[in-house]
Amino acid sequence: MMAMQSPPRTEPATDAPSPPPPMRRKSGCWWILLASTIAMLLIIYAGYRCTKSLVRQSSESVTSMFEMEEETLNLAAVVSQVRGLARLETASMQIIQVLQVSQSHGMIPDAVAGDRVRLMAVGDVIAGIDLAEIREEDVRVDGDTLVIRLPRTKILVTRLDNQKTEVLDRETGLLRKSDIHLESRAREEAEIAIRNEALRKGIREIARRNAEKQLAEFLMKLGAESVRFESELAPPSDSELR
Repeated sequence: MMAMQSPPRTEPATDAPSPPPPMRRKSGCWWILLASTIAMLLIIYAGYRCTKSLVRQSSESVTSMFEMEEETLNLAAVVSQVRGLARLETASMQIIQVLQVSQSHGMIPDAVAGDRVRLMAVGDVIAGIDLAEIREEDVRVDGDTLVIRLPRTKILVTRLDNQKTEVLDRETGLLRKSDIHLESRAREEAEIAIRNEALRKGIREIARRNAEKQLAEFLMKLGAESVRFESELAPPSDSELR
């Protein structure tokens, strides 16, 4: 019998060339580059718009600084508004006076025919300006300043405080009847004395300073940029110092 022979084994050739490696896709890199370019263009555009807006605002601000402004202040309206304040009470003082009013009859001793009252008087004095006296010619404009010539300050109110005013002493002679009007005359004299004391203490000057301050604030609310006052503060006259 013949033995069966296996077919010869074929060994692969070792020097055959290997297949080339697969190529990488480059499309992802192109998308990244395109997105970066677009983002950069957007940033540049936004910066350009912002810079343009800032330049325009700066130009408008500089232009407004040199623009001429024109304001109109109606002086007749100012006078009307000020007059509407009428009497402006701007200073007050409380004065205490002790005075004595007595009656005598020549050579007859007061213990026999005299009459005397001693009074401690407490009173209030109020000073200010009567703004109804302002005329149109008292108001003018000097550049940006409103100039007003004010009336003289004066005593507006003098009154006794009846709750604090009291009679300290009353003496009547043995042979006479007390004068029922003596205390009333003492109160009248006390009111005059209180008024004069307030004038000597400078209540009118205090009233003038306070009036100027209050009126300046009022007029600036009406549109005045600055206010200057002209006023003459004369010393108290004989009619005031009664």
